[in-house]
Amino acid sequence: MFGDQRRDFEGIKRTAFDGGGGDGYDGRMEERVKKLEDLAEKSRADLHAIDLRLAKIDTRMDTFATKTDVAEAKNSIIMWVVGAIFVAQLLPMLKDFVKPTTAPAVPAASAPVKK
Repeated sequence: MFGDQRRDFEGIKRTAFDGGGGDGYDGRMEERVKKLEDLAEKSRADLHAIDLRLAKIDTRMDTFATKTDVAEAKNSIIMWVVGAIFVAQLLPMLKDFVKPTTAPAVPAASAPVKK
C-alpha cells in the first residue's frame, strides 16, 4: 500500500542549483509538482481506506470482553468446578445415609376366576 508512495516520494529529489543568479527554475518544476500532487492524491485515498477500517474496528470494540468480564467468567467457572467436585464427593456418602424404607410385602389379592 505504501510502497508505491515511498517510491514516488524518493523519486522527487531536490535539484542542485548552482546559485549563479538565475531565477531558480530548472525546467523540471512541473514534473516535480505533478509527482507531489499524485502522491497527495494517493495519500488521500489511503487515509480514506484507513478511516473506513478504523470505523469498522470501532463498531466491533463494543463487543470485546474487558478485563472485568474475563475475571468474572473465570471466577464463575472456578465456582462451578469446585461445586461439581464437592457434589461428586458428597453423593456416595449420601447414598449410605439415605436408605430406602421397605414396607412389608402385602400379598396381592387374587382376582376371582370366572367360569
